[in-house]
Amino acid sequence: MRTEEDLFHELKNSSDLTPNNEFINKTRNNLMKQARKMDSRRKFMKKSYYISSTLASVLMIYWIFFLGGTQFISTSFNHLSSAININSIKGPSIENKPITDLGSKSTKPEVFIYHTHNTESFRSFTGETIPYASNDHNENITAVGKKLSQFLNEKNVPALHNDADINSILKEKGWSFSKSYEVSGEIVQSALNKYENIKLVIDIHRDSQIRSDTTYTINGQDVGRISLVVSKNSKKFKENKRIADLVGMKIEEKYPGLLRGVFIKEPYNDGTFENQNYNQDLFGQSLLIEVGGVENTLEEEYRSIEILSEVIKDVLNEL
Repeated sequence: MRTEEDLFHELKNSSDLTPNNEFINKTRNNLMKQARKMDSRRKFMKKSYYISSTLASVLMIYWIFFLGGTQFISTSFNHLSSAININSIKGPSIENKPITDLGSKSTKPEVFIYHTHNTESFRSFTGETIPYASNDHNENITAVGKKLSQFLNEKNVPALHNDADINSILKEKGWSFSKSYEVSGEIVQSALNKYENIKLVIDIHRDSQIRSDTTYTINGQDVGRISLVVSKNSKKFKENKRIADLVGMKIEEKYPGLLRGVFIKEPYNDGTFENQNYNQDLFGQSLLIEVGGVENTLEEEYRSIEILSEVIKDVLNEL
C-alpha cells in the first residue's frame, strides 16, 4: 500500500505538469482520504495496545493474589538464587540427613551441635513473613551450627553437627511444635550413646529480640550478640549452670558487651515450669545458645560463631 510519502515522492519527481482544477481537487480528496485512513489505523493500534496492557495487568494481579502466583514467584526466586551460586555468600550447602545419621563410626567428637528449632531464620531471607522461618538449611539457624562445627574442627576441636529437620519429623509424626524437644532429645541421646568422648552438647537458636538488643560492634563490624539459657527445671542444673557461667566469662574476657547474659529459666509463680528442660537432663554440660536475632544477617552470625569457637576451645582445655 502506498503511503503519503510515496505519493509526494512521485509528485516531486514527475515532469512539470499543468493539471486542471478537477484533477487537483480529486488528488487532494484522495490524499485526505488516505491520511484519514492512516490516522484511524494509528488510533486503533494505540487503543488496542492500551486495552491489551490493561488486560494483562489485571490477569497478572488476579494470578498473583488468587491463583498462587506469589508462591510460584518465591519458589522461582529461590531456584534462581541457587543457580547463581548464592551459597558462596550464605555459607556451605547443608544436607538434610536422616535422624539416625550422627556421623561416621571413626569420628570421636568432643562437641555435639544440634538445632531443636531448625527452621528459625532471619528477616534478610524471609522479609516481613512472621514467624521468620525457613525450611532452607542455607537460610536458617542450621547454617550457623554447621559453621560452628567447621570453625571448631579447624581449631582441632572434634565437633559433630546434626542437621536433622526437626520440623519435618514433627509433621511426619503428626506432633505439634511443642514436642520439638522430644524429637531433638532422641537425637541427643543417640549421640551420647554412640560417642563416649562428648564433652559439650550445644543446641543453637537465634533470638527474637530487635536488632539493637542482639547486635554488637567489633572493629567496625556488626556481630550477633550471644545469650546462654539454662533451665532450673533440669536435674543437672548445677552442672549446666557451671559450664554456662564459664563460657559466659570467657566471652566477656575477650569481648566485653558481646554476651547478652546467662539466663536462668525460672519456674512460674505457681511453681510450675514451661514443661521444658531443653534436654539438659540428658547431659551435665549442655548449653542452649542463642546467637544474634531475627534482624541479624548470616554474615553477622558467622562472626559471632567464630568468636564462640575460640571460647569453646579455651573452655574445653580447662575441663
